[in-house]
This record gives sequence, C-alpha cells and structure tokens, in this order.
Amino acid sequence: MSGSAFALFSAVCFAASQIFLRRGVFRAGESSTAVTISVFLGTLLFTILLLGSGEGGRLWALSWWVYVLLGVAGIIHFVVGRWLLYTCIRLIGSNRAGPLMRTSLLFAITIAVVFLDESLTLFIILGILCIAVGATLIGLSGAPGKGGISRGTLSKGILAGLGTGFFFGVSPVLVRAAVQEVGSPIVAAFISYIAAFLIIAGSLLRKGHRHQLGQLDRFSLVPLVLNGILVSTAQLFRYIALDLTLVSIVTPLIGTSGIFVILLSFLINRKLETFNWKILLGGVIAVAGAFLIFRT
Repeated sequence: MSGSAFALFSAVCFAASQIFLRRGVFRAGESSTAVTISVFLGTLLFTILLLGSGEGGRLWALSWWVYVLLGVAGIIHFVVGRWLLYTCIRLIGSNRAGPLMRTSLLFAITIAVVFLDESLTLFIILGILCIAVGATLIGLSGAPGKGGISRGTLSKGILAGLGTGFFFGVSPVLVRAAVQEVGSPIVAAFISYIAAFLIIAGSLLRKGHRHQLGQLDRFSLVPLVLNGILVSTAQLFRYIALDLTLVSIVTPLIGTSGIFVILLSFLINRKLETFNWKILLGGVIAVAGAFLIFRT
C-alpha cells in the first residue's frame, strides 16, 4: 500500500479524533487532561506494537542524533502542538480550527524543500494551492460572536491554531530526517511517544494537574479516551506514510482531515459547530487538491 493511502487513512482517524475531542474538552473546560490521556494511550499502543513486532532490538542500534530528532519531534508535536490544537478546538470548534492547522503545510513543505532537498512537482504545488484556498474559505465561514464566541476567545483560538500549524509543520520534517535510519515507523513513533510521555509524567507531579484528571466525569472521559485511541492510530499511519514517501506529499494529504472533520461534525456535533456554504465549498476545493497531489 502506498504512503499516500496511509496518509489519507491518517487524515480520517485524525478527523474522527477531533470530533470526540470537541465533545470532551467542551465539557471539561481545559485541554491539559486531554493531552495527558492521549499521550498515555499513544505510548501504551506503540509499546504493545513494538513488543508484538519484535523490533525492539532496533532501539539499541540507532545513532544518538536519531533519538534527539525523534524525541524533539515527539515533544513539539504530541505535547506542545497537541495542547495548542486542543485549546484551539475547545475555544472555537473543530471546523474553525482546521483551516488554522493547515498552515502546517507552508512550514513543513518549505523546510522539507530547503533542508531535505525534496522537490516540488506542478501537481503538488497546484494541490497545495487548492487546499490553501479551501482552508481559507472555511476560515472565513465563522463570524466573531457566532455560537457564543467572543472576540477575545476568537483571538486566543486563532493564536493557538497558528501555533499548532507551526509545530505540526516542523515535526514531520524531523521525523522524515530520522525515520530512514530507523527503518521502522513503529520504533520511530515509540521513541517520540516516550519523549512526550516523560514530559507529561513530569507534569503530573503538579497537584493541580492530578486534580484535573480526577475531576473528569464519564461524559468527558469517554470521548477523550476515544480521541486518544483514534489519534494514536492516526499517528501510526502518519509514521508509516512518512517512512514510505515524501513530507511534501504526506503533509498535504493529512491536511485533508479538515474535510472529514466537517462531514463528521455535521453528523455528530452539529449543535457545537458552524456550517454554511463557505465551509462546504472550501471542503470540495480541498478534496480537489488532494486528488491533484495523488497524481504524483
């Protein structure tokens, strides 16, 4: 199966995870516990996969710089970037957060071309432009104040979304630079998750963080656990895709998760999200961009 196919599988899982995340953080009123649950579940999943695959021996044959690259990628993506994304979704919703997260395309592809010597084809460029136009239309679909969102909350959500785009754009470049030596997406993801796990475990030394976890009711906990399972599965597909093909192809395709977010939001979170013609048209244009990228 191609890297592009795994990238699209990743996009669907990411979208589904955001749907459950929206419900969980909307009730919880904060984002840290959602990050903690997702990192713990992701670490558990990849530990099981590593033990089951018999590839644990690879861990002792890697260069130190591979651990550094994958460790930094895990921290900035699974901890910092994820906290910013979860905050953005909690403040302004999944439909509005998606376009802001798509700015990761600009950062990821620019860095990949400059530092990894990857090339851009005409179809990739056209596909990226379509996804960018679609994301822009979606971003313009929600007016300040709609759905009870104040201008201050909207501003904070936008800043969190742009920060997400930056960190999510940098992390795949670090993964791509290291995963070729690792030779196993499971081992690479395990290293990244372990680094994130250590940061999260350290944060639990704070009494306030432990108190937040203990205050979750089942109506918040269940969707947050589902989010953790789905986002971990999405990360597995993401690492496989990055092992098989270029950052400049994987990142835009995963960026189509915003389209699936709109569809699933309409089915599940219709009362929590905003829908209008700009969102629908933006989704169609972004899908067209994904098909253009597939032609590579």
